[in-house]
Amino acid sequence: MASFFVVNGKFTVMIIFYWCRITDEEVTKLASNSKEGQARAEASFKNKEQQQRENAKAMAEYQAAGRAEREKTARLKLLREARDAADAAAKDKEPALAKKSPLAPAKKQPAPANNKQPAPAKKR
Repeated sequence: MASFFVVNGKFTVMIIFYWCRITDEEVTKLASNSKEGQARAEASFKNKEQQQRENAKAMAEYQAAGRAEREKTARLKLLREARDAADAAAKDKEPALAKKSPLAPAKKQPAPANNKQPAPAKKR
């Protein structure tokens, strides 16, 4: 015979042994099985706790890596913008005469005159 009741919000079964006529050996066997079951449950609980700690650590590392990447990207963006601004300022400071119009044709330079006389041919 079994009795059912609720303790701390958990459904519990209470077995009354004297009505079932269970021997002492069977009671010992049931008790040892419950100890083994409890040991397995505790081992499982410890493994789950360890997994949770490892997961939390991995998530913290992942978030830190993402944060570092965003900070590096922002720093590089600022450096690139500063470089572009400096290049633009340098172009503005160049004298207007030094700038070439992209539409103006390029002047051809005359070929250098060769003032040397050709060497006389050797006779055989």
